[in-house]
Amino acid sequence: MYKRHVTLTPEQASEFYQEQEGSPLFPLLVTYMSSGPLVALCLMRQDAVSGWKALMGPADTLEARQYYPFSLRARFGDPNHQHKNALHGSDSAESAVREIHFFFPE
Repeated sequence: MYKRHVTLTPEQASEFYQEQEGSPLFPLLVTYMSSGPLVALCLMRQDAVSGWKALMGPADTLEARQYYPFSLRARFGDPNHQHKNALHGSDSAESAVREIHFFFPE
């Protein structure tokens, strides 16, 4: 596991979420993700992406609370703000490679 504490600039947050550009959530994500410090983790194991997604639960905190009450997003996400769901996880192995290089360029 690699761990890094970082505070993103709005430009860095925009770059990280570039695939979301044009979505109504994009400006909210950029503002939120650049609003203070965050902890970036690189978790390593067999099938890490699917394992982490299972621990996080659905992106929608209300859905997570209803159907997956022990998931991390159910426990720590903000049910009043969809973009404040507490955690980010790569959606594929390809995205994971890009995102790991973003936070851990060395």
